[in-house]
Formats: sequence, structure tokens, C-alpha cells
Amino acid sequence: MLSKPERRRYARQLLLPEIGPEGQQQLLSAKVFPLHSADSRVAEVAGDYLRRAGVQWSTAPTAEALERDSAPETADKRTDESTGDGPGNNKPSPAQSELGTSATVGCLALPASAQVAQLAGHGTLAEAAAALLGAYAAVEEIKRLVGAGQPGTIPDDWNLAQVVSYEEGNR
Repeated sequence: MLSKPERRRYARQLLLPEIGPEGQQQLLSAKVFPLHSADSRVAEVAGDYLRRAGVQWSTAPTAEALERDSAPETADKRTDESTGDGPGNNKPSPAQSELGTSATVGCLALPASAQVAQLAGHGTLAEAAAALLGAYAAVEEIKRLVGAGQPGTIPDDWNLAQVVSYEEGNR
């Protein structure tokens, strides 16, 4: 049950049928870590969005989360530890004990610096590309945590420099 301050803080999210009180409770009980290969600018933006949504974000994953999420046989790098679904098991982890039995704990794969540079297309657009990728990753993680919508991806052929040159040429 959400407290009165939480209801006030997350009022807009509570109004969304895809989130509502149940989804907000799921967000509040989730703990997510960026994988170490992520671009730090992308991780900063994603972390900011996720924290604002109520997700517990830490840049220092537990050893168990790193071990579980680096296993080569895992297609999906995230595990719902309350059910044992995914590569984890039903044993409570230190993070799960800290958060409670219904916590979702996992590592979030974020784009690396090379992917930021590819999307930017030019060095002057790297910060914009990192912000876009971080925000997109956070929204996708929120969707996953609350079970809303279909997973999406940013097309590999997107290039912000081409968009900027196109718009400048049409002024």
C-alpha cells in the first residue's frame, strides 16, 4: 500500500492505466543496476529516470547480480527473484532480503560508448545521443517492470547527424 507522500509524489504515474497503484508498487520494490560496460552518460540519464519513477538504482551491483547476469546462457539478463524465473534460483539473495520477497532485482544492459557515437554520427551530438539512449532504456525498463506494452528498440540505422543536416537543409 502506498503512503500518502508516495501517492502525492507518483500521482501522474498512478493515473496511467498501464502503471496504476499495483505497477507503482512494483517499481518501488525493484532494484536495477547498470552493467559495467554501459556508457556513463547513458547510465546517468537512465538512472535519473528510473529513480524518479521509484526504482532503486545503484551503480554498484551485488556480486550475485553480476554473476547471474554475466552467465553466457542467459538470453534475458534480468531475473525476477520472487519467482525464480530466469537464470536465478529460488534462494533469497542479499538484495532480495534487503528489499523483501517480492523485489525484482537485475542488471540493465545499457548502450556502450561505441553505440552512443554511432547514434550521434558526430561528436557534437554525443551528449544528445546519450540522453536519448538513456531515456529510452529507462522507459523500456519501466515497461518491463510493470508488464506494459511491447519491447521496443532504436533502429540501428538512426543517426542524429543525418537528422540535423536534413533539417538544416530544409530551412
